[in-house]
Amino acid sequence: MSKLDIRQKIQDILEKHFVKNKENEWVSVDKVNINRIDVDVVTSIDEKTDESSNFIKNNINSFNETLSKAEKIYLGFCNIYSLEEADFLGIEKPYKKSKVTASFGDIIDNNENSVKNDKRLEATRVISFYSYKGGVGRTVALVQTANLLSAKGKKVALIDMDIEAPSFNDIFSDDIQTENGLVNYLYNKLYNLEKIEVSSIVSKLSLNTKGDVYIVPAGNINKKYVKMLESLKERRISENQYIKNLINELQDKYGIEYALIDSRTGINNWGALSIGEIADEIILFAYPNKENVNGINLILDIIEDRKKCTVVFSRIDVTDEGKRKARQFFDEINIEQEFIGIEYDSAVAVATKYPLEDRLNKFKCISELILEDEVNKFNANWIRINKEKSDKILDDLEQGKYFSKILTNDESKFNNKSNYIIVKNNKIKLKDIVNEGGYKENLFEFKVYDFELMMLSNSNKPLITAITNILAIAAVNCNNYIEPQKEHNIEMDFENYFQRLDVGVKNEKDYLKSIVTNFRSILDSIEEKSNVKRIYLNININDILKYRFSKVADNIKIELVLIIIEILNLNDKFQFKLVFNEEEYEKYKDDLKSVKANMLNLSWRYLNQDVLIDNIRQIFQQISKYANGIYSNDEIVKNVIEKEKLSIYDASSKILVGSNLIYCKRIDSTKYSKEFIIWLSDKIQEKKLVSKKDVLDIIRESARIEKLNPKEGKNSIITFESFNKAIQKLTNEIKTTTVYKEF
Repeated sequence: MSKLDIRQKIQDILEKHFVKNKENEWVSVDKVNINRIDVDVVTSIDEKTDESSNFIKNNINSFNETLSKAEKIYLGFCNIYSLEEADFLGIEKPYKKSKVTASFGDIIDNNENSVKNDKRLEATRVISFYSYKGGVGRTVALVQTANLLSAKGKKVALIDMDIEAPSFNDIFSDDIQTENGLVNYLYNKLYNLEKIEVSSIVSKLSLNTKGDVYIVPAGNINKKYVKMLESLKERRISENQYIKNLINELQDKYGIEYALIDSRTGINNWGALSIGEIADEIILFAYPNKENVNGINLILDIIEDRKKCTVVFSRIDVTDEGKRKARQFFDEINIEQEFIGIEYDSAVAVATKYPLEDRLNKFKCISELILEDEVNKFNANWIRINKEKSDKILDDLEQGKYFSKILTNDESKFNNKSNYIIVKNNKIKLKDIVNEGGYKENLFEFKVYDFELMMLSNSNKPLITAITNILAIAAVNCNNYIEPQKEHNIEMDFENYFQRLDVGVKNEKDYLKSIVTNFRSILDSIEEKSNVKRIYLNININDILKYRFSKVADNIKIELVLIIIEILNLNDKFQFKLVFNEEEYEKYKDDLKSVKANMLNLSWRYLNQDVLIDNIRQIFQQISKYANGIYSNDEIVKNVIEKEKLSIYDASSKILVGSNLIYCKRIDSTKYSKEFIIWLSDKIQEKKLVSKKDVLDIIRESARIEKLNPKEGKNSIITFESFNKAIQKLTNEIKTTTVYKEF
């Protein structure tokens, strides 16, 4: 249990006893040092001071029985006042305002007394890059991340607060044009010397990007620097908020959107200043070993949940064993977040000048993490300003509007002629897929007519006889669908086509070749009757296997069918698709290995995790595309920017209603939690809801739930909570249906 939790629980116990009227009665429990608390009480209860004092002591003693020795709390000062005494003495309820944060001890005390830093009103977001140990690639990550943010059009300031071992003057020696730096600025502020203008400590990197990166180095490293450094008083710097004021000046002068702080390593006052007082957010870097893990866990324990913290493992060994160990050590970090790792790169390690443009991709995970907060803020504002449009999108999603138009990449390949083996589940309607491909009236079921088996003139060829019969039936199907309005004598047509196929050649190889040639000729003559571009005929594998193949052994029927399907597709207009459901595919999958290249597997049951995730992402992207086309325009973008004075990530894009506006990027947007799409993939597999229809049903139900339970301040039109409830509801419905059927 954290010290803050302990202090709060004791305060709750005492308030319940002493406070009857919250307007003029109160209890204050202050953490003074590691294990001591001071208590002040103003109460109207009719109780002797000794009785009240004993009540406090007894409750602390009882509470201590539940704590370990290290956690036990000891009572220091205990002051109990009546309302009259408090009024006479001028004792007022204490206001817990922001205190000095000049050391890690200050951070601990402020946290344990529930003191929060004053909320920053400035537009600049301050992110501290911290590491418990040196040599973990923190500064490199800082510089590379700044370059990536600049590529997105951001104005970024890099501030070197690693002032006892500064590096900016070396790695940016070509760009730094000033002798002064942060230490000079702070020294002159502390001792009321001549004012140093911000412009005299700032240099701009020479980058070919949409944005800019400004550098605030520690200063020119020499004897004077060392003397000034020794004279700096961290507590006075904190009390006077000199560094916060510097960041404000940078924002005013250069329009800085992000200030990235290169923090001092380890447990020291400069590190505390950078992560405790200044930072809005902290990114903690560590090498995957025990001492780094223990150090990062200590910092997380000190910070508690007061700031957004994200842990990044860097310089990871690129071998499989190295990656495995990194994840193993990451599991020991006391933080709820997904793994972020940057592998060791010798080119990065030996570089002397940064940024390294050909190595930027390794650090995109950090820049994208930083920009997520900006996108979330923008989304929340868009939803608030455009409530009617947001509600209309929910209505359309609940009704499944445009769902019929959604095709995965695999489904869009249905019209590819080479994909003549189709695997599907019972929830897939092939007609819907073809309809969205633009061939609405041209998908038909192949009918296997129960004609009397006709024999070839050379009846000593059972396999070719079977093939010829099926080809004749195929010709009947094609003729019927080309001229659906005409009455057909299908049995006579069958005999006619069979006779045209029967060529009387004795050599079996030439016989088959002649039959194929004749079949193509028949289809050509049928094609001439219609100007329809393409016709699909779906052949159910069970229907064709049930056909009365004379003298054909069961174990070679599937091989025979594969030969037939290849022959059937030797034409331009008619596409024959041999369709297997999941159970049939399981039964015959070994026999289908030879045609794997011609197989289109539309069943999600057999997809690997990456493809499944990609399919889900495609669905949401297409939903977003349709929503965007109806509800979004440039005027809305301008409206939000003007009203909210926001710096929008890629605001110039016309696609305002992006995927992450409709659904959440992460299951918890306050941290680097699991991506929603990955979570959904895991969940539908766990709940056996693995199909496109299931995902669309989840979206539909989530929209319905969201409408019933609207949430203020949300940053996606459908929240994670609604998706979670929808999956639970659909799972329960499946269970109920299953039980009912069994009953």
